[in-house]
Amino acid sequence: MIREELVKEIERGEKGVTADVEIIAKELRRQYMREWRKKNRDKCNAYLRNWRERNKEKVREYNRRYWLKKALENGKRTKETLKLERFLEGLDDDELRVLKEKLLKE
Repeated sequence: MIREELVKEIERGEKGVTADVEIIAKELRRQYMREWRKKNRDKCNAYLRNWRERNKEKVREYNRRYWLKKALENGKRTKETLKLERFLEGLDDDELRVLKEKLLKE
């Protein structure tokens, strides 16, 4: 396992720099959480199911945005993409750049 190898490296002094220890700690936490999620799949699924039930509007919006983005990437023209194209035509270059950056972050 990665955990045992990293702990041995720390003990041998190979990863003596503080930044390296922080990176190792983050990786160990990620590994622990991955293992926890595998063992507790039913708890994770129940949590997500409850969240989706409480946040139906967010789920709808995230889904709509995802499929709109996919349609734009694939060049498909739907009513929504046509509306978006008309909206984008009214923006100047700076506004388009800012919007593009925001979309890529999501």
